[in-house]
Amino acid sequence: MTRSSRLLGHWPLSVDALDASPRGLPSVPSGVGFVSDPAVGSCAVFERGGRIRVPRSALAGLAGELTVSAWIRVPDRAYDVLGTIVSGFDPETRQGFELGLQDGVSTCSQHNVANLEFGVDWGSAPRWADCGRVGDGVGVWALAVHDGALYAGSLGADDRGHVHRYADDRWDDLGAVGPANSVTALASYDGSLFAATSRYRAGGSGLVESANDAPGGEIYRLDGDAWVPAGRLPDVDSISGFAVHGGELYACALYQRGVFRYTGDGWESCGDPGRRLLALGMYDGHLLGAGNDHPSVDEAIAKTARGEVIPPQDGFGGGVFAMTGPGTWSSLGFQRDTTQVYSLAVAGDRLHASTWPNGLVYRYAGDGSWDHLGRLGDETEVMGLITYNGVLYGGTLPHAQVYRHAGSDRWDLVGTLDVAPDALYRRAAGLAVYDGDLFCGTLPSGRVHRMATGSVVTHDRSLGPGWHHVTATQGGRVTSLYVDGRLVSERRVDPAVHWSAAEARTDLLIGTGTRATFAGGLREVRVYAEVLGAEAVEALATQDDPRLTREEPVR
Repeated sequence: MTRSSRLLGHWPLSVDALDASPRGLPSVPSGVGFVSDPAVGSCAVFERGGRIRVPRSALAGLAGELTVSAWIRVPDRAYDVLGTIVSGFDPETRQGFELGLQDGVSTCSQHNVANLEFGVDWGSAPRWADCGRVGDGVGVWALAVHDGALYAGSLGADDRGHVHRYADDRWDDLGAVGPANSVTALASYDGSLFAATSRYRAGGSGLVESANDAPGGEIYRLDGDAWVPAGRLPDVDSISGFAVHGGELYACALYQRGVFRYTGDGWESCGDPGRRLLALGMYDGHLLGAGNDHPSVDEAIAKTARGEVIPPQDGFGGGVFAMTGPGTWSSLGFQRDTTQVYSLAVAGDRLHASTWPNGLVYRYAGDGSWDHLGRLGDETEVMGLITYNGVLYGGTLPHAQVYRHAGSDRWDLVGTLDVAPDALYRRAAGLAVYDGDLFCGTLPSGRVHRMATGSVVTHDRSLGPGWHHVTATQGGRVTSLYVDGRLVSERRVDPAVHWSAAEARTDLLIGTGTRATFAGGLREVRVYAEVLGAEAVEALATQDDPRLTREEPVR
């Protein structure tokens, strides 16, 4: 059995939220229940907003060395982003640590699906690197992590849309996907990578229209090195988004109306909220749609190409909508001074929406109302939103910038990525987290950039449904991540860096943090003020295995 004098706390979470360590730390549960599980007997589950709060004094023993471990249950069918497991992170100072699952939709793509992420930070400066151009495309909206690799879909110029895989600091072309000029959405689903095609109308980005006028609306699945047809959306020539919700894959149309569900043999209609959608998302158990209130596609593209802005209809805005039943949709309210909602993301357990034409981000306040969360510089459009290493980031137009939420309605500029000359609009578009970094695709240069803060390690494969033992360590010059007792990722840390969770001005939180309430089951949470080695982690995974019956003693 693994023992340590540096054990800060141990929460079995089988019948209560008490700390079973010798320290007996005060632990305040809120919105936590304990349910029967056929595999383990019982475990903790969390309501929206639920948590176990441990006073910040619990972090006093952390002075640069840390181990966090837990048994987590990934649901068979996730109806929410999966959220945070353990957090001791202060978003204002960006100091501390967080262990959770990178999971969600940004702009068009399901960027990550149940990818484990552990990060520490000390208020570090962002570090950018240029990953190069993706083929001959003019833009990258679609980024997704699948089976240990990062994939990018290209917006074509006169060529067909391609998908490239990032490997050894280069982009490997996996070939054209269908006859249309663009791949606008990607998703990892049911063990395969899916790609959606579009006849992208480049005038909407102030560019010359493509000579390739072949319609899209088709979906393909990567099978080995070949793209296999996976159906077409009925009466649709372009696709604006994917989302994996409730164990099923959904897609929405770009220039037409409609949301569709993949049946395995084709795509069936799920209706629409009475307007076009730019993206899908999920929150509080519902599939969501990000609204676009431009009624005329041709007029909107023509005016946008001339740099004109179309005002909202009837004083409303883009709107966010929830699918409440088969083919039925309800409004979650509208965002003032907007006409389009580009992305829906969850941060701090709250739903956020990015918008055009005033570069605003809104946060859902419930009952159909939205709080203004500030403008990103002087930008006019916010495209992707994503939480990375404890902080919410957004990519913008017309200067292809990336901003970091700094609290309240403040946003800090952390990078300008596309400096192509003579461009009316430059976009920082697709976002995903891979290899411990935040990746961002751009238009019109068609390049991808990566950014690192602090020290982050990721497991770039989806955790399958069921129970997994996860462990993260930070100490000396190495940050490490283990899954089921096996090392899956590690990162060297600058030796000049001084990291200490004791400096964070925050409590220790179990079951929530800077992302969302953890949407699965949780047991055997342990926090150590030391780095456990590989053998100790493997032993801990066996020792704490909740699937062992009480009649099977552990030695």
